[in-house]
Amino acid sequence: FTPEAEKEQNKTITDTRNAQPLLGIVDMAIAEFLRGLGIQPDMVAGHSYGELPALCFAGVFDQKELPALSRRRAQSILDSVEKDTGKMIAVSIPDEELAELLKGEKEVWAVNYNSTKQTVLAGTTPGMKAFTDKLTEKKVGFKELNVACAFHSPILKKSQELYAAVLKDVKFGKPVVPVWSNTTAELYPATAAGIKERLSEHLVKPVLFTEQLKNMYAAGARVFVEAGPGRTLPGLAQATLG
Repeated sequence: FTPEAEKEQNKTITDTRNAQPLLGIVDMAIAEFLRGLGIQPDMVAGHSYGELPALCFAGVFDQKELPALSRRRAQSILDSVEKDTGKMIAVSIPDEELAELLKGEKEVWAVNYNSTKQTVLAGTTPGMKAFTDKLTEKKVGFKELNVACAFHSPILKKSQELYAAVLKDVKFGKPVVPVWSNTTAELYPATAAGIKERLSEHLVKPVLFTEQLKNMYAAGARVFVEAGPGRTLPGLAQATLG
């Protein structure tokens, strides 16, 4: 109820270990509310972390497991980081132009293909410094993101193994609603083992959201509803699909 308390609460909420379970709880609450109104999706998807609550909503694992799996997902990511947590930036240039800029780069990667108008890059701290200097020189605008580390990048390669160990003994079943994967831009596998493998590799693979949206549209999706604490994803869908 005071500016100081709000500042402290925001600091607590944005800690990745708290942010992910909190997002999951809000995502599930909104999705279940919509289902309670009789709004049943033909397919579901998530953006980055959102893939975990999407799988939960599709009945792959018990809802009671979501907060712990969310927190341990975040912990797996943080435990995989060594001295350099890396940096992330967002750029809004055509894919062809970006690909040209990334040629020869060994420490900067495109990790979030959010829409045809926005891509997020991750990299080592020195690699990103050199790359942003290049962008500035070429008069290409970018925005640095306030993140705990360079998500979905090779910097977090150990997180895949760590999270696979977390998922190993959790009971998974077949989705009752088709779930789309950021990693392949296709549907998730139907087997527990396949879902766990895809979910753990998701931590270190790029988010192919643009391609995924196009494939969902090709599969018949026409109304996209964001079940979460914001309005970002419909904007990305509109930017991609028109």
